[in-house]
Amino acid sequence: MTKFLLLLLMTGTISSTFAQRSKMLENLKKELAASKEDTAKVRLCADVSDLYGVYNEDSCLYYTNKGLKLLEKLNYPEGKIRLLYALGLYYTNTGDLPKALKSFVQGQQLAVKIKDKTGIAAGILGTGVIYEYIDPRTAITYMMKARKMAQSGENSNWVLINHIDINLGICYMSLNQFDSAFVYLNGLYKRTSSNDVYYTPALLFFGSLQSKLGHTDEAINLLKQSVSVSENDNDHFTLSDSYYSLADVYDKMDIPDSAIRFAQKAFENAELVDRKNNMLLSANLLAKLYEPVNLKESYRYLKIAADINNEIYGLKKTHDLQKLVVEEQQQQLKAEQEQVDYKNKLRLYLVICGLAVLAFIAFILYRNNLRGRKLNNKLQSTLNHLKSTQSQLIQSEKMASLGELTAGIAHEIQNPLNFVNHFSEVNRELLAEMKDEMNKGNIDDAKEIADDVIGNEEKINHHGKRAGEIVKGMLQHSRSSTAVKEPTNINALADEYLRLSYHGLRAKDKNFNAEIKTNFDNSIDKINIIPQDIGRVLLNLYNNAFYAVNQQKSENLISYEPTVSVTTKKSGNSVLITVKDNGGGIPEKIKEKIFQPFFTTKPTGSGTGLGLSLSYDIVKAHGGEIKVETKEGEGSEFIIQLPIV
Repeated sequence: MTKFLLLLLMTGTISSTFAQRSKMLENLKKELAASKEDTAKVRLCADVSDLYGVYNEDSCLYYTNKGLKLLEKLNYPEGKIRLLYALGLYYTNTGDLPKALKSFVQGQQLAVKIKDKTGIAAGILGTGVIYEYIDPRTAITYMMKARKMAQSGENSNWVLINHIDINLGICYMSLNQFDSAFVYLNGLYKRTSSNDVYYTPALLFFGSLQSKLGHTDEAINLLKQSVSVSENDNDHFTLSDSYYSLADVYDKMDIPDSAIRFAQKAFENAELVDRKNNMLLSANLLAKLYEPVNLKESYRYLKIAADINNEIYGLKKTHDLQKLVVEEQQQQLKAEQEQVDYKNKLRLYLVICGLAVLAFIAFILYRNNLRGRKLNNKLQSTLNHLKSTQSQLIQSEKMASLGELTAGIAHEIQNPLNFVNHFSEVNRELLAEMKDEMNKGNIDDAKEIADDVIGNEEKINHHGKRAGEIVKGMLQHSRSSTAVKEPTNINALADEYLRLSYHGLRAKDKNFNAEIKTNFDNSIDKINIIPQDIGRVLLNLYNNAFYAVNQQKSENLISYEPTVSVTTKKSGNSVLITVKDNGGGIPEKIKEKIFQPFFTTKPTGSGTGLGLSLSYDIVKAHGGEIKVETKEGEGSEFIIQLPIV
């Protein structure tokens, strides 16, 4: 339903029924075949694509690409905007969200260039629809912006507003904010009638809301009306939503037969129009409903759901794929083990039937015991493979950290060496000049030159000592590899690794810049830690902070100023080290996962997912704590608490 409604936004088509769709398609295709390769033909391609969009994805994609190919020879931005949105909707429905978002953004950018208000608002809405699958709160932000634009000017665009209100209702329901959902869905329901194209979605989503509010009878009545209208219109798109909502209602009422029947209809209708997300929802519900009554069917739908989920949301990172393979193997082994346990229990109950049956049961139990051993062997083999993979990833993380540290050290030592080389060259020239002055008998001039040489030598000595101090410090870190705690100035350690991280990143990317703020508590005495280990923790947090602000900057935020702040503070018998950035923040739904091994939000090749996990272990080994406070869109703050004693 979401996709169909968005198509209406671009075409402006409002009709009371889909019954004439086949006839309209036939006429449009005849016009298309007879038309010249001009802007009119592009519009016809868009019209045909729009009509196919609600029930035949392959044909929708065919005519969309046909129109885009025509545009290679024509300058017709309005047509390209429509086709880009049709392409985005195709990718949304088939589950390729990155490509969908790219198409929506391209269409919106083109609409901005030609000042197409409807195209801009629909582009913002399209982006919001993508975020419905990722983060409903962010989706609401986009949709509110689109709604404000649709209401601006003398005449409000009610086609656009109606669709926005539906999606706002969906988002608020997913967040369990039913009062807010009621405001938008009730408004839509009251302003639509049976001859309005929005009547069916109004029945559907307002009925779904009534179910969540506990008004079961009213919910069933509204949803069955939605089914009736959709069946008359042969609208499989809306039928898949309506049947799924009915199945959900009957599931909550604990009427499994009706729930299964409607869930199967939801799956079948979603499959007819290749709605991957509704197929996934329906398959998951059927797997749950069949579990108590038919394990075979439950497993079949669970497998279907897993395949669709992998097609839509599958991760491409190597280590994540390895982890998913292991988890899948473990789930299969667990399912087999559960079946064995069930059979064992059943056979145990039959023991009371007689001694004759007892011998048979004993034989079965013995056979199952052997099977259990085989399963245990498989599990052990899987565990060993996982441990081997983990060791490889840990080594990869260590090498990455060493490379970053080496880059920072090289940058730090290079600065004083540059000064030494520079002043040495200057002194050579000054000494040659002084020699000439002495030969000429200009003793006073020679003395002035000698003073300059002495001053330069002092600078050479100063920068030579500075390089020596850097090397000395790194040797001290090297000696701490014996894992023995030693009294350490935590302020100096925090400042040193901050500079190493920043210069290391600058060495790799000359365009990278960020404002660094420090606020160190000078009342903190030296604390007993392993400097190299805590330094590694700090380096990882600094690198993550700089990465976050650099990503935020790359989103073309002109007024954005990337900033990383580091503070230390004495608090009772502990020292608090805080690393704060103003990047994009961490979504609430993954906040609890960031310290888990192998979990990363960085692109493929940019991280192994072990940095924060290892940091967590190091801090715990020191008897400390590490936690994160974050707000999406505003930044993150990592706090390390270390004991003073």
